[in-house]
Amino acid sequence: MTSSERKIINFLGGTKEKTHVRLIAQKTNLSSDYARLLCGSLARSGHIKFENGLCHLLKRGRSRFEKNDSTI
Repeated sequence: MTSSERKIINFLGGTKEKTHVRLIAQKTNLSSDYARLLCGSLARSGHIKFENGLCHLLKRGRSRFEKNDSTI
């Protein structure tokens, strides 16, 4: 997982609702096109659900997020 993908996972870990890719891009300091590309990649790997420009963390991604929190 790249550092940019980790930024997205960490951001989504702090949200409870579906989040638009433009807000993710803004909060993670990525371009919206790059954030959309990374969200698609994370969706294919099963970490997030990405539909119609909205993302939310799936159980697999949330468990990775919780593992990262315990090591900080």
